[in-house]
Amino acid sequence: MSEPISIEKIDQLIQHFATNPSQTRSPFLSQVSSECQALFERDYDIEAIPNERGELCEHYPVAIFVPIKERTASEPINDPKRLSALFKNARLARCRRRFPVPVLIVDGQNITRSATVALGKEILLRKGQDTLALVSRWWNGEQQGEVEQQVKGGQAAPVPAGAQAQSMDLYQADAQLLDELGVKYICDLMIEQKKVKFGMYTSSSEKALTEETDVYQGFALATVPYPGVEWFKNIRSERYDASSTFFDWNFHEVNVELNIPPISKPIPGISFDNYKEWSLAQLTYHYLHLFVHYLSQGDGGILVHCISGWDRTPLFASLLRMWYWAEGKAHTSLTSEEMVYLTIGYDWLLFGHQLDDRLDRGEEIFLFCFHMLKYLQADDFDFPTRDDLASCSRSTASSSNAGGAQASKDDGVVIDDADPITPTSSTPTLTPTEMDGAHAEGISNAPATQGDTAITTGIETTTLSSSDTHSSSDSSAPIAVPRKAQAAPSAAPAQVGSIDSWQCVDALAEPVLGTSERSKRLQELQGILYPLYIDVVQKRPTQTKGWFPKLF
Repeated sequence: MSEPISIEKIDQLIQHFATNPSQTRSPFLSQVSSECQALFERDYDIEAIPNERGELCEHYPVAIFVPIKERTASEPINDPKRLSALFKNARLARCRRRFPVPVLIVDGQNITRSATVALGKEILLRKGQDTLALVSRWWNGEQQGEVEQQVKGGQAAPVPAGAQAQSMDLYQADAQLLDELGVKYICDLMIEQKKVKFGMYTSSSEKALTEETDVYQGFALATVPYPGVEWFKNIRSERYDASSTFFDWNFHEVNVELNIPPISKPIPGISFDNYKEWSLAQLTYHYLHLFVHYLSQGDGGILVHCISGWDRTPLFASLLRMWYWAEGKAHTSLTSEEMVYLTIGYDWLLFGHQLDDRLDRGEEIFLFCFHMLKYLQADDFDFPTRDDLASCSRSTASSSNAGGAQASKDDGVVIDDADPITPTSSTPTLTPTEMDGAHAEGISNAPATQGDTAITTGIETTTLSSSDTHSSSDSSAPIAVPRKAQAAPSAAPAQVGSIDSWQCVDALAEPVLGTSERSKRLQELQGILYPLYIDVVQKRPTQTKGWFPKLF
């Protein structure tokens, strides 16, 4: 039996996650996999599908846990032997071989994750890689009988003459896998019909394929566009105020609109027609509410995916797991420490999220996941609208003297006079490229007041210096937003090591206090993660990412 999950274990997990390039095979990760398996088995009957060499997917865990049923249930939901065979048949149908995997059972239905659908060119490439890998194993004398059996069995079969025919066969296998998993709703987070890179299509999506084939017409396709990971450097530069940060829906890569299947029972208080007016916090909150609503209807499970399935996908997979745990509907025997360890270890690390790289780029979608928990603590959290923020901006601007930024006594919001842009519905949001141009012309945000920030986490209070405040040239925000006021410094602040924007973290720990048990449990999760994460990232060596690694 494994040792109890302690704060020290979580600290080690985060340290490894934040300082090591993405990998799924190492002694440490094997230990993490074993710990996660033990936590799963407390509440679920599971089967661990081996993936030691990455033979199913090199970016998936060394052991893929297939939940069979909840411990208290009498009837199994999943057949691991059948699923294992379907995994092999369908694994090339999706980008990077990241096929649909069930990650949680709630009320007898699967929550499933994957990447998006691959195009024929990638399928041919992956097929060739598989064949070369098998030949290499055979050449090195590794299990020659097994290799020959795989070749004969079609795992490394010759590529058919028609790539289109091969693609359709794999899409059929993918749909068969989704049927086996009981998936009804496919929730596609992509902002594109097909992903374009270097001037060519690099991936497709189910919504695009409906024009070419009827393979996915038996599923309810929910097009729920959500900003890609590169946009999360914007919220970092804007002090993590997710409720007043808005995505630029005029961004040139966006070519889809939100389109969800009819809902038998409307969700009270949510009008999805207004999604372009929602802040990032609202968008995340309402999408999560939609996914929970689909599961509550009881007519099928959900598949959530983005492009590669390792940034936006784990965001929602992790939020769903923590939500249902806090509601007492999943992992009911786990403590707060165990839930934090499980979701970081399994949903993020073992499924290939590249935290080390994302930190270098300032794309902290992982931290945003835990930041979102504060918006889930109250049932009726009131998000500010663009009009609210604009009104706040005008009020603050009118009361300020020439030159300096003044704080509003009512709401503690600072608006920089140097920035004439206010987040109204008539103000166009800016892309990162446009922001750079605006800065060059003198339209920029003045540096925020420097000072020490006390972060109350629920376990302890961590004091951070804000000496490394972002200047205007560092900002890549899609829109200028109000900023939380900070106290003036009483002494020269200390350096913050490698962190260049931790003055933003003051907004992280401001809980939306609730009295429910769910609220208390979600606060506990935040309280465990924040001090550990902040300490690790402060001590982490900084690496500068230039245009070349970003391009490739």
